[in-house]
Amino acid sequence: MQTVSSNATKTPTHANISTRGYSYMDLKLLFTGIVFFIVGLLMIQNVRRRKPASDKTNWNGQLFPQYIQFWIWAIVSTILGIVFIVESLAK
Repeated sequence: MQTVSSNATKTPTHANISTRGYSYMDLKLLFTGIVFFIVGLLMIQNVRRRKPASDKTNWNGQLFPQYIQFWIWAIVSTILGIVFIVESLAK
């Protein structure tokens, strides 16, 4: 039975490789940001076509709190996408 000594040659990991002062952007964070941004834009496009339930719409449509909540989620998703994209480019 052979044992491997702790002084055996190890392959360099990403943390050990010198980048000469350059850093690479985080692609996973970039793609996550792009997805959040696109979903947010699609939600905003969808909610602009909807109308809350009122006398004008004969009480058809979303309740006003649901309408406001949908707007909030659309805006938060879009802003979160922008933040993720900027954060990935900063790394």
